[in-house]
Amino acid sequence: MVEQVIPDAGKLVKLAERCEAMLEMDDPTIMAFWRECFPMPLRIRQPGFEHVSDGIGPYTPEFSAWNAARATVQKFSVNGAWLDAAMTLVPEEWLVEIMSQIAGDGMCFVRLANPFLSREATGIGKELEHALCAAALRARAQPSSDAAKSEGEV
Repeated sequence: MVEQVIPDAGKLVKLAERCEAMLEMDDPTIMAFWRECFPMPLRIRQPGFEHVSDGIGPYTPEFSAWNAARATVQKFSVNGAWLDAAMTLVPEEWLVEIMSQIAGDGMCFVRLANPFLSREATGIGKELEHALCAAALRARAQPSSDAAKSEGEV
């Protein structure tokens, strides 16, 4: 699993709005959204690292996990599997509660829920992948369970 990084919440909300306004999903856009949620970790092991024959070469384990996840998302997006690519943006502990193609005015609607924190995030869009991507970005903009615990919300 790729390590969770807390990106700027305001930027994620703006990306969600951009996603909702899109007419078509494309590979560079979904990859840009993914990279915003999962910034590239340190790639090369630090100098002085004792070489261990672990099969991953000079790369850090975090980079290797990130790169494998990136390759999966890239495979989805190159093949037009936009829902699968958008699903990778949904944070852990969040569930897809509603996916509807009949939200009125030719729009799709998605609602994600985090039952552990009693939170939800929604998205609308021309296609389900736009709505799912927007909802996932909004979910990521909310404080994580660790942040909520430290703030005394849970």
